[in-house]
Amino acid sequence: MKRKGKKPFPSRKQIDTFRFLAKWCKQTKAAEAEIRFYGDSDRILSSAAVWKSVDKHGNIIRWQSNHFFYIPYLSFKTMPYKMTLAMYKLHKQTIK
Repeated sequence: MKRKGKKPFPSRKQIDTFRFLAKWCKQTKAAEAEIRFYGDSDRILSSAAVWKSVDKHGNIIRWQSNHFFYIPYLSFKTMPYKMTLAMYKLHKQTIK
């Protein structure tokens, strides 16, 4: 039987950063905003992308290596978001 490990979850400080990015994305009417942090040797240490959601009540966040979260506009909590391939293609299609 496989043992499941603890799933990574963003900290409170990271959630505040995501909310700032989502607010900026909404004000500029951008469909997607991405931020990357680089190390000394041009390695990506961390990255996050904010997408405008389909239901218009919050944003979808891609954090690190394909961990997806949903953050409502008036909330300080993130909820895990199950992203399927069809949903991913739909979001990429609406961005273009």
